[in-house]
Amino acid sequence: MSDGPLNGEISLVTGSGAGNGRAIAKKLAQMGSKVVVNDIDKGKAESVGEEIEKAGGQALVTVGDATKQEEVKRVAKEAKDEYGRVDILVNNVGLFEAIKFTDMELEDWRKYMALNLDSMYLYTYEFLSGMIDREHGKIVNISSDAGKSGYPELVAYSAAKHGVVGFTRALAKEVASDGINVNAVCPGYIKTDMHWAFLDQWAEAAGKTSEEIEEEAIAGIPLGEFGKPEYVAEVVGFLVSPATEWMSGQAVNISGGLETH
Repeated sequence: MSDGPLNGEISLVTGSGAGNGRAIAKKLAQMGSKVVVNDIDKGKAESVGEEIEKAGGQALVTVGDATKQEEVKRVAKEAKDEYGRVDILVNNVGLFEAIKFTDMELEDWRKYMALNLDSMYLYTYEFLSGMIDREHGKIVNISSDAGKSGYPELVAYSAAKHGVVGFTRALAKEVASDGINVNAVCPGYIKTDMHWAFLDQWAEAAGKTSEEIEEEAIAGIPLGEFGKPEYVAEVVGFLVSPATEWMSGQAVNISGGLETH
């Protein structure tokens, strides 16, 4: 793996114990980067770290809650102690659940904002200064097609993911002269455990079966099927590669044609 386009780079992927994060961490390792695997679930994080190392890569496993500043600081210290720096930050942590706005308590709203938006501030804050000092770094924020178009039963999530796109565009302009590229990825329906759980919740809220909801969702996707985490990982790999030195402030859709702006 050391001969890849990311040879010598150090990456940290938040929420990389499962789903898109797992696929992204493995992809960056395949591209030659040493990867800091990070998740709140120790077992899942260790499993991904083992997968990377069995494939010939290098991984540091870290555990922490991405919404708590003291834990983010501890993870950042572990990464810096082990590798000295982080060149590539992928802010992947997030959560979506079907919930009607009128059923949402303030605690629910704050939970979705913390996981989907605050976590990006906390991790970016820990590593951006070092990137600026070195005049080198790439940040990829995982938003959603809900960050381009709002969806019912996903009001808080949609608001937070719109915030991720705004955060990406503004920060990209702020640090462009410092040699830092900041981009976002906006996945649509991707086959993860969270995706299947959401479809079940959506079906319950709509009074339909999960099969009916799945058919409706796929019918709205021009390419006619749900995506795979590996599709997201490929786009992230491109965004952090040398091929995108002149690309920043973008929010790239990967939704089977569902979202086109």
